[in-house]
Amino acid sequence: MKNQILNLFLAITMFFGITGCCGYRVVTCPDGRPVNLPKSERCADKLYKDAVKQLDVNLKATVNIIDKVTVGIDNAQVKNDAILLKEKLDQESIRLQETLKASFLVQRSDPCGSSATHFKLLEAISDRNFKLQEIKAELSNSTNEVAIAKTLENYSKGKIDGANMKALTQAIDNYFTQNQKYPDSLESLNLVDIIAKLGSSRLDYKLDSPDKYTLRFAGEDYILKTSDDKVYIGQGGTTTRQN
Repeated sequence: MKNQILNLFLAITMFFGITGCCGYRVVTCPDGRPVNLPKSERCADKLYKDAVKQLDVNLKATVNIIDKVTVGIDNAQVKNDAILLKEKLDQESIRLQETLKASFLVQRSDPCGSSATHFKLLEAISDRNFKLQEIKAELSNSTNEVAIAKTLENYSKGKIDGANMKALTQAIDNYFTQNQKYPDSLESLNLVDIIAKLGSSRLDYKLDSPDKYTLRFAGEDYILKTSDDKVYIGQGGTTTRQN
């Protein structure tokens, strides 16, 4: 991982706009890595609250848009999808915030062992905000009941993530067909838009050999290596989902 001090500082200040006297102090790990540690437990709590503030704002704004566009729609399926999506977004945010809060506490006791995971969580918060903004924009631009119904269904049932993962794995297989090997990293595919929509922090690509790769996609908790991960394995130009 690149310089931990710079990455963590930029992630926090740029993504979440942290202000005030609280911040981080530098800790040098046994292997020589510099990492950042909240100055105190009080600062860790403040940094956590600042980090999730924008997430809460975006969640409330997205829920408000869902309520606004469904006013006057009597279609039971649309109403059900709206309720399902709001509940899904709320539960996703709760899980992510709880994990981040625990991470701040772990970082205080084990900064060297937890810094990489902690930074990934900060990235996940940013990816989550991107998704909320995306849902708001699509619903705001839906001009009729059919378009609103389709958007709600796609997001409430995870169809958007599914379609983007299909496009991503197809691009990886196409790369193999053209080059007779899988890419070293996802950056080689030049799929910035799709990766942004999925969330870079939710993707873990590993090249096992020139003709085999493993890709993990974090599910609704936005955290990799948990029970709701989706695992894909590609071999010889064909990708299959394992769960």
